[in-house]
Amino acid sequence: MDRITMCPTLEVLHVLGRKWAVPVLDEIYFSDKHARFNDMESALHPITPRELNLMLSKLVSSGIVEKLNLRGKTSYALTKRGVLVHDLITDIKRHGAEFGNGGYNCTDVRCGQCEQFRVCLDKWPGPQAQANSRSRAISDNMVDPKGRN
Repeated sequence: MDRITMCPTLEVLHVLGRKWAVPVLDEIYFSDKHARFNDMESALHPITPRELNLMLSKLVSSGIVEKLNLRGKTSYALTKRGVLVHDLITDIKRHGAEFGNGGYNCTDVRCGQCEQFRVCLDKWPGPQAQANSRSRAISDNMVDPKGRN
C-alpha cells in the first residue's frame, strides 16, 4: 500500500489549532527550559490532567516537545523544532497585537495567564467539532506522493 502524506504546513497548523497547544507550548517555553506536569496543570487552570496529558502526547509525537526524565522526575522541554514553532506563535501574537480586534497586546503575557485568552477559551469548539474538522482536513488535503489523485 502506498503511503499518503499530509501537507507539512497543514500538519503544523493542525497541531497548533488544538485547544491547549499554544498555552502548553508557552508554559514550557517560559519555564526555565523544563516544565513539570503538575506545574503546568496549576498554571493552565482549568485544564484537566487528561487534557494536558493528551496535549503533551500530541506535542511529543509531533516532535515539538520532548519528554525528559531528570533525576527520576518527568519534565518536558521544547525541541529545536518546538523553539521554531514557538517563534511562529510569538509572530502571530505580534500580528494580532498590531492588526487584531481592539489592539490587545499579548506578546509579553503567557497565554495560560491571559484573561482575554480565558474568555476565548470558553468559546472554543468542542472535541466533536474539532474531530469533524480534522477528518475533513485530512481527507481534503491528503496527497499521494506519486501524484495519483
